[in-house]
Amino acid sequence: MTKMTEAELMQLLAAITPPDETARAAAHTHWASLAKPLGGLGALETLLEDAAALTGTAQFDFSRRAVAVLCADNGVVAQGISQTDQSVTRAVAENLAARRTSACRMAQAAHCDVLPVDLGIAGAPVPGVRDCRIAAGTADFTKGPAMTRAEAVEAIGRANPLPSPTPSTTRQTRHGRDRHTTACVPSFSRGLRAPA
Repeated sequence: MTKMTEAELMQLLAAITPPDETARAAAHTHWASLAKPLGGLGALETLLEDAAALTGTAQFDFSRRAVAVLCADNGVVAQGISQTDQSVTRAVAENLAARRTSACRMAQAAHCDVLPVDLGIAGAPVPGVRDCRIAAGTADFTKGPAMTRAEAVEAIGRANPLPSPTPSTTRQTRHGRDRHTTACVPSFSRGLRAPA
């Protein structure tokens, strides 16, 4: 993977457009027109309206769904501020890769792919987890910066231009056939608009 430069980051940021209020209004009109109490879906309706404003369309395609689980370790754990150590992150990532987590079971029931992504797990990369790390965890911020500016820019670069998910492949598991994807996190800059 190539590193993102400051100039590329500025280009990316400049490409983010304001929210599309017309799309937000169209989403509101659509959800308000359904046979249900007005605002009856609560925060979900607001979330859908926000999604419309950010993507520029009120017409969503839910045929491809994925749960992206972003895994990373924070160096400040060395200060004893967490109930668990960094080994738990690795254990969760290994179980995500093996599709042995509650998130994987819920995703399977909803016909969603699961994309476990290593954004900085302490230790070696976990087999079956997409490696998008720039370091094996962050530094302890009580002793200095958790990341350098260059590392933060690189992290944005690794997460942003990644390919959209490829068609799922299936594999045999002890629970029968399981959907599995080897793709990484989709690019979030395409069609992204700045929050209101």
